[in-house]
Amino acid sequence: MQNQQPTSPTKEIEIGALNGWLMLTVNFCLLFFGIFLVASAIYQAATGQGAFSLARMLAGAGLQALAIVLLIGHFTLQPNQARVLILFGAYKGTVRKSGFHWANPFYSRRTKISLRAHNFNSDKLKVNDKRGNPIEYSEIDADIVPVVHVRVANVLSELAPSDIQIVAVEIEGKWINSELSMSLG
Repeated sequence: MQNQQPTSPTKEIEIGALNGWLMLTVNFCLLFFGIFLVASAIYQAATGQGAFSLARMLAGAGLQALAIVLLIGHFTLQPNQARVLILFGAYKGTVRKSGFHWANPFYSRRTKISLRAHNFNSDKLKVNDKRGNPIEYSEIDADIVPVVHVRVANVLSELAPSDIQIVAVEIEGKWINSELSMSLG
């Protein structure tokens, strides 16, 4: 039996990915040069200007395959978004700069994360239900315990019954019909 050490938390390593537009140009050049090599090998053999060049044909096909694989490495990041670069399960770094980027195409594909704050501090937020009736939504404080109208609570309890809890609360002497507690698990 192996003695397993507890793992320490990984520190974030912010790295910069290559410019996506530059790599897109390189990828297309590789692709078109590969197509040119294959076409010239076929043309040369068809017109009788020389023997069929298997090496040129294989080099062209290899460049095309390489270009297609490299095209997979392109990704975009919006503001307040980051991409975690994971290569075969090992953390390699994080790209935080928004824009069009290129990184190793073998990095994990589903590693975009949002950097936005997932709470907001506002007095009231007005939304409309399906019939167009205005519904006011507010938060009690920074503990993110939203107080909503009973209609909103009913809709949310139908959409996600296992993720919310509805509790009647009293605020400033008035009974509010529902308090929504969301579990973010």
